[in-house]
Amino acid sequence: MNSTAIPPTPFISVCGVACERDVETIRDIVPLLPPGHVLAAGVLVSEKTLRGEAVESERYPSIYDVPGILRALKHAGAWPVVHFNTRAPTAELFDRLMVAPLGAVGFQLNVHPWPDPYLVRILSAYGPVILQWRGPHPEAAPGAALLDALRTAHQSGASFVLCDASAGTGKPLDPTLAIQYVNAWWDRSPELLGGTRPVGLALAGGLGPDAGDLLREVLAQCPVSALGSISFCAETRLRRPREGASRPGQDELAHDLAAAWVRVASRFIVGSL
Repeated sequence: MNSTAIPPTPFISVCGVACERDVETIRDIVPLLPPGHVLAAGVLVSEKTLRGEAVESERYPSIYDVPGILRALKHAGAWPVVHFNTRAPTAELFDRLMVAPLGAVGFQLNVHPWPDPYLVRILSAYGPVILQWRGPHPEAAPGAALLDALRTAHQSGASFVLCDASAGTGKPLDPTLAIQYVNAWWDRSPELLGGTRPVGLALAGGLGPDAGDLLREVLAQCPVSALGSISFCAETRLRRPREGASRPGQDELAHDLAAAWVRVASRFIVGSL
C-alpha cells in the first residue's frame, strides 16, 4: 500500500494496539479480512507520549515501544497505522512525528482543525494519511460538506477521510448521515476530484461486534458497487475493562470482540449482513 495509490486500498481498522498480546490478536484476525481489504492496526500516539511523557490511558504505549509494535504488526500481515492525537497541530510536533523512528506505514490524524495541508503532504511522503473528520456544521448539508472535506484532503495529499462524529468516544454512527456520506462520495467525488475516487471514505463511531443492525440499515440504501470500497474503524467497543480497573483507560483489546467486529464488517463489505 502506498500514498499515491489510486484508488487507495480500503481497510477494516482495529485501534488501540499497545502490547505483544494485542499484536497476537491482530495476527489471528488478519485471515478474516475479505478480499480487497487490509487490516489496519492502530497504535495510539499523543502529543504527550510523543515527547516521552507517561499518560494514564493504557491504550497509549510508551513511545519507546511503538517502533517494535509497528514492526511486529507488519510481520503479522497488518497495515500498521499511527493514530496521532493533539489539540495543537504545530509544525514542531509534526517535525517530531516525522523524525521519530516509528517505522510506520500509515498515519491517522485525529487533529482538529486539520493541520496545514503542507504538513499533511510532507507526512504523506512517509505513508498514507487518514484525516479524521467530525462531520458538518449543523446548518450544512452533510453530502456537500463531505465533498468539501474530500477536496481539501485531496489537495493536501491525504488518502482517506474518516467520518467520525464520536471523536473516539464510542458515540454511535448515525446511519442516516452515513448513507448520505457514502452516496455523495461514491456518486460525486470522481467528477469533483478526478480519477477513480482518489480519496477513500472510512466510517467510524461506536462500531464493534454489535453494529450489525446499524450497518444493515446503511447497507440497504447504499450502492452495491460501493460496498467493497468502504473502510471502517473501531476502537472503544473492542475493549473490556481490566480486572480491578478503577478509572477510564484501564482496559484492554479483547480478542473475541475484535474478531467478531472484523467478521461483521466483512459481511457488510461482501453484502451478506
